[in-house]
Amino acid sequence: MAAKKPAAEDPLKTGEALAREPRVLVRLASADGEDAPVDVGVNGYFTSVPRGETVEVPKTVADLLADAGYL
Repeated sequence: MAAKKPAAEDPLKTGEALAREPRVLVRLASADGEDAPVDVGVNGYFTSVPRGETVEVPKTVADLLADAGYL
């Protein structure tokens, strides 16, 4: 069974749902000298994931980064 994604209409509720999710360690490599963070949005809630650092993110954010080819 797939993990339940936050089903919220407003960004505040989505942020609260993401805060309750299991955390995953991720590290985004620099791409062609690009060191800008990667912005990830889930149902209107946005977070910025830095490159070159190992950080904890909610599982949904890690899944989106993987789907987009960052991981």
